Amino acid sequence: METITQERIEELAEKIGNVIDLNEEYETTHDDAGANYAHMIREGDWQYYNGTERLLQYCELHDIPTNPKAVEAMEEYCLDWSDCKPHDGYGRACSELEFEVATFEVGEIEVCLNIFDMTKWADCTEEEAEAALEYMKDERDYCLSNSFGNWYAYVLTDAYWVFFVDLATLREIANDNPEEDDQ
Repeated sequence: METITQERIEELAEKIGNVIDLNEEYETTHDDAGANYAHMIREGDWQYYNGTERLLQYCELHDIPTNPKAVEAMEEYCLDWSDCKPHDGYGRACSELEFEVATFEVGEIEVCLNIFDMTKWADCTEEEAEAALEYMKDERDYCLSNSFGNWYAYVLTDAYWVFFVDLATLREIANDNPEEDDQ
């Protein structure tokens, strides 16, 4: 068995770190990762965080009609068609021109590092991959654990996904749904 040099271990640790960082970037900045949280709005977040009351307050603040038909249409739009954007968790997530429908914390990101796959993308042996991961674990670069041949990296983040509907859309929905006797 060939001795693995410290330089080789550090080179592989950098490659592994880049993969972990790319996973974190994806989970916290790419719209399709944010869209994975969309179902949670309808599954309880709207009711738990008083979505209807918040919507009514926002409409009142911006002089948007709140007849029952308009409110129902706006609610349905909020539940099913909200846009999402990443947020760092600091300061306001939405401007005055955006109604904040829901916010979800990303929290901890788990990245599976399969040794066999690593030998391909990192161009290394299984022993080199194991040595690099042990080095990273000892250096505390990432929270790493080994389970049944797979290594897992855990990355903590302050990132959030914010779901919102812009003011113009809410106004248009309300105007398209006048009170029954106004038609």
